[in-house]
Amino acid sequence: MKFQLLLAVFGLSISAVVAQEREQEYVVTTAGDTLRGHVLLVGAQQQIIRLRQSNGTTADFTPKQAHSYGNNNGASWVSQPIGPGGAPQFVAPLVQGPVSLYSGEDATGKKRYFIQPRDSAYVVLVPPGTARLAYMRLLPGCAKFDFAYSKIERTYPYTYSGQTRLVQDYNACRYPQQTTTRMTSPRGAQTHLGVKAGIHTTRFNFPNLTALEQRKMQLSYQVGLSMLITGKSHLAVQLEANYLSARGEYGPVNQYNGNAFYTTTRTLVINYGQLQVPLLLRYNIGAGNVRPYLNAGPIYAFNINRRSEDVYQDSNKPTPTRLALNIHGSNSIGGAAGIGVLIQKQGLPLFTIETRIDHLVDSGASVGSTPNHTSLRLDFGLLF
Repeated sequence: MKFQLLLAVFGLSISAVVAQEREQEYVVTTAGDTLRGHVLLVGAQQQIIRLRQSNGTTADFTPKQAHSYGNNNGASWVSQPIGPGGAPQFVAPLVQGPVSLYSGEDATGKKRYFIQPRDSAYVVLVPPGTARLAYMRLLPGCAKFDFAYSKIERTYPYTYSGQTRLVQDYNACRYPQQTTTRMTSPRGAQTHLGVKAGIHTTRFNFPNLTALEQRKMQLSYQVGLSMLITGKSHLAVQLEANYLSARGEYGPVNQYNGNAFYTTTRTLVINYGQLQVPLLLRYNIGAGNVRPYLNAGPIYAFNINRRSEDVYQDSNKPTPTRLALNIHGSNSIGGAAGIGVLIQKQGLPLFTIETRIDHLVDSGASVGSTPNHTSLRLDFGLLF
């Protein structure tokens, strides 16, 4: 029941994502050209736009070469000179009006806010340590604001909420007849849905059954659905719902039978299924058509379809005695780490090859019959 319920929830999530309109990202160059494709931010303070177009070609743009970039929700970042005569930098528009507000990073990579005075062609950095001095110079002429006292910093802290409220309230005070708009932050993420399948081998560990070390390697399979959420950086989130068939065999080993005239061997046959839900943080290397990546994160799993057996074979009998092996615990928790490569070709789905190690510990009251297990797996996937 848990298998069907979790699969249904994952399916509904995928349906909701599919129902959303696919984002079409773009770059507007300083020459006035609009180029479309997928945008990735690279370089120091992420000040280089790397545009990957549908034909597989890539091009880089600096703040001197691109006016803005965004998607079908609007401009995500725009190029603005920092100070009069200063070098341009990509900043995100937060408030648009007579006086406007932007956010970006300083030279150390820390988030900062920038104010664009009325009729100005540049923005001015608001340093967090001396914000009141910047306010006195950039936001004059409104009696409501007394920048001489620190109360203003408590009313309008150096945060997204505080800075956007400050500029909105100032425009309402100083320019009440003009429109001020708080910008809706365009989504920077893209979602790819896909399927995957592969093979694995699993090693089980039974803490109180150390004698059963004669192990036969068995290959088994896994299949599942995947969701990859990428942003403008090299980081991404990888969510999966997989069915994994866990198989293994330990033994046969000699089993004490009370000094009977015949001998007895014992074999453990592990056979059950898991519905696994990994949530992995992924780091993509590069931005070309062939992109290696690393991933790691936690896994939660339900144990289902239990058909494991404890098999005893007496030498004087033609057939063994098969007893159901009760693996305690209905779920498992653990972690995964892997390495893979994503391959993109024009007009085709994204193709992934990934090798990964999963380690899970099953819950249960009996330590002796509750395994922890490690799987080495090879997956092949398609993302759309």
